[in-house]
Amino acid sequence: MAENTDVVIVGGGAAGCSVAYYLSLAGVNATVIEKEGIATQASGFSAGGLNPLEGTNIPGPLGALAIESFRMHRQLWSELQDSTGIDYEGRVIDLVKVAFQDSDLPELEESLGLFNAAQDDGFSAHWLERKDLLELEPRISPAAIKGLFARGNAALDSYKYTLALALAAEAKGTQFISGTVQGLKTDSGKVAGVSLEGQEIGCDQVVLAAGPWSREAEDWLNISLPVDPLKGEILRLELPGEPVSQDFSGGGGSLHPKPDGLV
Repeated sequence: MAENTDVVIVGGGAAGCSVAYYLSLAGVNATVIEKEGIATQASGFSAGGLNPLEGTNIPGPLGALAIESFRMHRQLWSELQDSTGIDYEGRVIDLVKVAFQDSDLPELEESLGLFNAAQDDGFSAHWLERKDLLELEPRISPAAIKGLFARGNAALDSYKYTLALALAAEAKGTQFISGTVQGLKTDSGKVAGVSLEGQEIGCDQVVLAAGPWSREAEDWLNISLPVDPLKGEILRLELPGEPVSQDFSGGGGSLHPKPDGLV
């Protein structure tokens, strides 16, 4: 078990394992500390969507980061599967946005422009009239008035993806430790180690990748870390009839079909 390492990564979710993977490629000695298990929290249960064109602060401050992250994901698909044998189902998907009232149309119009402006990255979009929309998916409410068909977003199995990152990093020398971080050791204003139950690991750098638990480090460092959890709910459903072929959004909800036929 490591007692000194270049970098300690606190958290074994998608963010922590991704950092570990890229550090391992760079030959950096890293140790990941995870108290429950790889991807046992949000990273193992997310919808797994890769949607770089729209979202909180996208377009906006996070737009450039989002599209670069998306490109890196696409490059990883074959690389991680070849090195680990884990198929985490990375795939390009179609998305249908449904308008149920005229006030929904400006958002769809904005999406049309965003997707068609990103054609160099494989995105595109076009309108669906009500008749075309219902022919595409007869189970849509007849209250729908119009739709937008957008291609280019991607999806993956977030648990398998995180596991693949962890296995690939471990194969290149990253160490994984089960434990709970209880504090950080500092020296002259710089983090110099991580305290666990009955153990201390010296390091040059620390990466806090503990999701909503990252805020526990406020007391350790006497700084503000405005990271708060956001509650969400995902239901796995088996719909009658043919499997759903596209993602759908509209009316305050969304539908994300999986390769196993469930949504």
